[in-house]
Amino acid sequence: GIDMNVASKDGSTALMRAYTKGHTETVKVLVFASPKPTINLKDIAITIRKNTLYEEILEIFESSVITFATTVIVILCTLGYTWSQRKTGVLQRKIDTLQLKIGDQEKDIAHWQREAQTAKNGELDALLRLGGPSIKTFANSNFKIAYDNHSAEVSLKYQHQLFTVLEKIINAFVNTKQLEPADGEAFFKSLQTEAFQQTDLHENVLKATQLLWTSAKTFPETGRELCSILNEIIRKDDANNIENVAIIARGIAALCVARSGLKTSPFPPDSRVYRGAVLPSDKMWFYEVGRMYRVPGFLATSFKRGVAVSFSKRAWLANNKKHAAVIYIVDVDPDGKTDISKRCENAGLVIGSHVDGEEEYLFVPYSVFTVKEVKLSKNPNYKDPHIIRLEPHDNALQPEALPLAPWY
Repeated sequence: GIDMNVASKDGSTALMRAYTKGHTETVKVLVFASPKPTINLKDIAITIRKNTLYEEILEIFESSVITFATTVIVILCTLGYTWSQRKTGVLQRKIDTLQLKIGDQEKDIAHWQREAQTAKNGELDALLRLGGPSIKTFANSNFKIAYDNHSAEVSLKYQHQLFTVLEKIINAFVNTKQLEPADGEAFFKSLQTEAFQQTDLHENVLKATQLLWTSAKTFPETGRELCSILNEIIRKDDANNIENVAIIARGIAALCVARSGLKTSPFPPDSRVYRGAVLPSDKMWFYEVGRMYRVPGFLATSFKRGVAVSFSKRAWLANNKKHAAVIYIVDVDPDGKTDISKRCENAGLVIGSHVDGEEEYLFVPYSVFTVKEVKLSKNPNYKDPHIIRLEPHDNALQPEALPLAPWY
């Protein structure tokens, strides 16, 4: 017997349940939408899920066009009957086409979402990005290769090295974005002039590098600050420009990373720091409690929650309130206040800054975090944002092939 339920006027789906010897087989029939109330049998793809050891045989009688008013679909369900080789091939090709177009990608995405949601330390070396899964990690990044090939002591020993690298980064940005070269030159000169307003920079190139990171100077016509440009190149892992950015990153990190010997920087009050941002709804799934991941870029935070709120507000308004406002709270080990061995090994207070009172606590690229708590707001604006609480880790002690945050 056959119980048939044809759903929706556009002919999108017809479900038929065939009962044979007590065994139930579900057959999904996809009818491509048509402006006319007709079904062309050539546009029907059938997938068969086998729930039993028996082979279900279905045959669609090939009439040309059947109207909805007189729709008659006859399915013969028999055991032991063999399809001809020709019809088997035709049916299989239709199944393959259907799976390719509407099945495989959804299954792939669902699989990687499940993997990402249940993955523990080091178990997941891939993550879901827009358009499908990706296996890009810190372990196989261009940034890692370039970063390992340079040291601040050698690559940023003199001023001219710093500003030569900076000029190359800006020129590459101009070429990539097809911007005016004159605007790039003006941006470079503004950064250079600002940096040399500090009288001790002739002797402290690393401090100059951090000052460049904190500069509020923007590229003409784009409104982009240097920190945003650097993070975009790191995030995209642009092989053509990543080496120059890695050298800058070495200089910035040299005064932040605790293992460099500078463990006397101020400790975060209340053992936590804050980051204000926005988070698109289609990226929210990534922040599941228990997930350990890396951030493909510098992660700027502040000792002051008010500073984070101001950044969240600015980002929320800049995106026309389309994305949810979010505050990340990073809880560091409170014992680090008196025991420097307990301090985060890959973050520190930015010593040189053009922004007074910001108290920027900066995590180096590809820092590792674990999601500890997520509090969702019903109306996530900058006054009532989502709250995501994180725990930082020592990068050197964690797997390199952790998933990368798609948004941070």
